[in-house]
Amino acid sequence: MILLLTAASAALALYALPSILRAIICGLSPVKMLHAHPDEREFESRSQAVGAFLRGLGDGISGYDPAQRLAYRGLNSFERPFYIEGAGAGLQLARFLAPWRARRNFRKFWHDHQDFVFLLTIGFGFSRGLRSFWSGAVVPGAAAEFEEWIDPSLRPLFYDGYAFQKFVFGYRRNPGLLTAGLRLDAWTRRGYYAGAGRALWFVVPGFDKFLSIIAPLPEDCRNQCVAGFGLAAGFAGCRGIGAGTLESYPPEIGSSVHFRLGVLTGLFARYYVEPAWLEQLLARQPGLLNEVKRVSAFYHELRAQGAAYEDWRAAIELELQNRAGALERKSLELTTQVQE
Repeated sequence: MILLLTAASAALALYALPSILRAIICGLSPVKMLHAHPDEREFESRSQAVGAFLRGLGDGISGYDPAQRLAYRGLNSFERPFYIEGAGAGLQLARFLAPWRARRNFRKFWHDHQDFVFLLTIGFGFSRGLRSFWSGAVVPGAAAEFEEWIDPSLRPLFYDGYAFQKFVFGYRRNPGLLTAGLRLDAWTRRGYYAGAGRALWFVVPGFDKFLSIIAPLPEDCRNQCVAGFGLAAGFAGCRGIGAGTLESYPPEIGSSVHFRLGVLTGLFARYYVEPAWLEQLLARQPGLLNEVKRVSAFYHELRAQGAAYEDWRAAIELELQNRAGALERKSLELTTQVQE
């Protein structure tokens, strides 16, 4: 009898665990988690983005369909992508807690949210990183178990999400995370350091601090960090960009080709899921909006030809480098003419 009661109690505890975890996650404070202060850069956007992600993570980890939750129905255009990213990650974790419903609901959620495939792929990486919460180790082949879902061309986004989880939750207690990605192959390392830079946009409020953190890294890794930082500025900081905050970035970041690449990538990802909202947001910056539309059309053109996401990104980077080189040569010519 005692054994039966013990077994029943254990079964009830296991059954209740997803709901308990959901309550804990949804109860987390984004402000405390980021150690954020109202006077810091993009405080409201950083806090709202993380809050929406955590609500999605909590709703997903319950194993039920997040799209049926009240929180989902109340999302605004800014919050929706973060919630969906978190929900996809939570449903992946729920496979180990409530597989009898999580697998079915994830398939439905994945099918219904294909416009958010970039975010869902990043969410896969986040969920894999969360399964080794206390470890700073990078698992090079971690994406293999998600082959059924992940488009091979988007695999760097998986490692972006993996690194983002590690840095958001663990950078302050484990600075060694910064060099952990150096052992990875070049393809995986790009995603890892882009995710690191994206996370640092959320957790490091000062530009000087960010630059000092990434300074010891090799140039290619620093460039990816800056691109990730720019991506977060474009995607999570899009409302600020709409209000003209790009001009407030210091020259060493704002003039960086890789930062501009990240900003364009982040704004493109916004445009990909809700073009009308971004058009309204950038109404006062028609030049930037036209640039986003152009790179978006270019992405669809390349994908139709079988090119990968990274091929598109590399082409945009090359174009920005050529443009920056042309401006530098023009500036040098003008300087020479003045001196003569």
